[in-house]
Amino acid sequence: MRHSLFVISLLIGCEKAGPDANNGSDSGLPTIPPSPYTGGWPVNPDKDELGDPDWSPPGTVGAQVPHFSAVDQHGDIVDLYDFAGRGAPIVVDMGTIFCGPCKAMAAYLSTGDMSHLVWDPPEGAEPGYYPWWSEDYAGLRDMIANEEIYWITVLFNESVSGPSDQAECAEWDEAYPNPHIPVLADTNLELKTWLDIQSYPTLNLLSEDMVLEIHSTGGPYEVLRHLGDMMAAGN
Repeated sequence: MRHSLFVISLLIGCEKAGPDANNGSDSGLPTIPPSPYTGGWPVNPDKDELGDPDWSPPGTVGAQVPHFSAVDQHGDIVDLYDFAGRGAPIVVDMGTIFCGPCKAMAAYLSTGDMSHLVWDPPEGAEPGYYPWWSEDYAGLRDMIANEEIYWITVLFNESVSGPSDQAECAEWDEAYPNPHIPVLADTNLELKTWLDIQSYPTLNLLSEDMVLEIHSTGGPYEVLRHLGDMMAAGN
């Protein structure tokens, strides 16, 4: 969720990025076979070479994320390792269907309208964006569309209403469509437990080799700052 910010945040409705949208022929990246996924997500034919790390001990910076597969918004079982080896970092966006800030971020990623990220602060505080958001991040949605990063939204649910499932992913995708973002269900709380998620939305960053480069147990701050630096460096 056997799912991702990218956000892995985690939103589809526009024209899908088809399986041949980036076959690597002109980019220097390895050629990828036609996608078996309805969403057109990439396929990594060499993913077995990455091995099969154990789910214990818990994740730390420098650890390789275990082999994680989960159902997406279309009902396909998506292998996280299919996003490896594409020359782009992977954002794992951990959230729940009950989380207001999670929905606000998803709404921005769907429409590009940053007004979704304006919140009602506590009494006495200045109104404005969520404390973790900045105008400097306005290009984040374009980064995802241009495959400069992969954003994978992972939904999990610990309430008595039951675990996250394909229906939750489909509803999330209907509410916050983005053709570049798979929405995965962490039904068994595997990724949530390995990352030790304590609050949400929480962003973690993986390298293209599935190594945990930025680890957070609560909040999107550090990953968003890193992505902001990437955007600034590209301008």
